[in-house]
Amino acid sequence: MSRMIRNMNDDDLKSCPCCGGKAFFVVEPSAYSNSFFYFIACDDCGIETPRTFRTKEAAARVWNKRVS
Repeated sequence: MSRMIRNMNDDDLKSCPCCGGKAFFVVEPSAYSNSFFYFIACDDCGIETPRTFRTKEAAARVWNKRVS
């Protein structure tokens, strides 16, 4: 399974919570259907959200959530 990386409003993402690096959206095709999964990764340290989001908005909500 190959990854497709697309620039999809990456500017709406907060910086990485671990290293402060630039975050970006990743779109990955589902192995079981004709749908896609969205997740977010850091360009510097490689940390990622889980690969379970059906929409980029859902992935962004989780990535941008910060504990106060």
